[in-house]
Amino acid sequence: MARPGNKIVIQPNPKGSQAKKRLPVWIWWVLICLALSVLTFWLGYQWNKPQTQNHSVINSEVPTAETEEDNDQSNVFVNDTNLIDVLGFLNLDRSDLDFVHQELNAKGYDRALAGNRFSLAYDDQSDQIKSFTYEANDSILVKIKTIPFVDVEIIELAVEVRKREFAGIITSTFWEAILEDPNLHHSLIPLSEEALRWAVDLFHLQPGDRYKFIYEEKTIAGRSVGVQSLLAVQIKTRSELHTVLSYEVAPDSVIFVDEGGFSLRRQFLKAPVKFGIISSAYNPRRLHPVDGVVRGHWGIDYAAPEGSPIYAMADGRIERATRNRFNGNYVFIKHDDIYTTGYLHLSDFAPGLSAGDVVKQGQVIGFVGQTGLATGPHVCFRFKKNGVEVDFQKHEDSGTPNFVPTQATAFLNYRDEILNQLDEIKIEGGILK
Repeated sequence: MARPGNKIVIQPNPKGSQAKKRLPVWIWWVLICLALSVLTFWLGYQWNKPQTQNHSVINSEVPTAETEEDNDQSNVFVNDTNLIDVLGFLNLDRSDLDFVHQELNAKGYDRALAGNRFSLAYDDQSDQIKSFTYEANDSILVKIKTIPFVDVEIIELAVEVRKREFAGIITSTFWEAILEDPNLHHSLIPLSEEALRWAVDLFHLQPGDRYKFIYEEKTIAGRSVGVQSLLAVQIKTRSELHTVLSYEVAPDSVIFVDEGGFSLRRQFLKAPVKFGIISSAYNPRRLHPVDGVVRGHWGIDYAAPEGSPIYAMADGRIERATRNRFNGNYVFIKHDDIYTTGYLHLSDFAPGLSAGDVVKQGQVIGFVGQTGLATGPHVCFRFKKNGVEVDFQKHEDSGTPNFVPTQATAFLNYRDEILNQLDEIKIEGGILK
């Protein structure tokens, strides 16, 4: 027994105090090599499994079409895709892959746009991919077959054209009314802009304004793929009714006319920018927003995003394309012995534009900016008549007849038929017939 006050010291077991022996280095190398071999085998197996490929360019959660075979899988491309870059999952040998590349390049169908559909079909016996089919465009399918042999097949889809009518009420903007309605194809927008560009300032249409369309629509298997032609468009505002008809004056020559058969084309466009808001009208006694001095504002300011294209309002010749501290970058165009137009505060000129150049109506002459005395991005549009700056909004611009007298009877019959059809379209928030 230990006496009081004495410490008891436990001595370690000499055998247990010895450090554990380390595995020899060569054993570690063997274990590492075995692990790498297993990992390599597993990765190779996963890489060569067609049904487990992870294709980052597609959205496998959105089936877009019914298929005839149960083992078909339909999907859509998420991004614009170069097909040549993503065909590795077909597991073709080099010669077959080169053949497919050459065929796609030669036919010009080597790209697919975001939203285009595709499908994979699998062989029942081998569970291997037997074909890959994708939409090259609205009317062309490309089918790459791998079983029983590699081939590229171009499939042209039948396009049907049918006459459609539509009416609606604007709740926000004209463009949103078309884009947000599932019954209307977005290709109506550029056709409507072209038809109405001299008659209606679309940007300043208001909620409650009404519109009607008569047009020919292209469909494939019942699905709309675009508008072939716009036959008539009618816009009714609180104070005005605008009706525009398309009329064929010669084979492959169609113009837009009013109800009297007069061309809607005017000497001047309705505005020098698209989607521009009038932020300051013509005003002989305006308080200048920069220097605070009351003086005449002899133009119209169109506010628009920086860099937006500015268009020549009419055919003419560049009189000046230069800069000063008040106007910033500016352009003046002389149209004839009477009219000259000016475009002020540009961020830049159109490439290569200089004094003396001849320009066409609708040609880009520069870009919206805020150079010179300006508080924000806009273009100040000046309109001179006989050398005096006047209010363009009060200018009356008339068209000219565009059909020969022998066509008058045919046009009147056509016009009456279209007008009757427009009258029969009822507006109840948008009705498709």
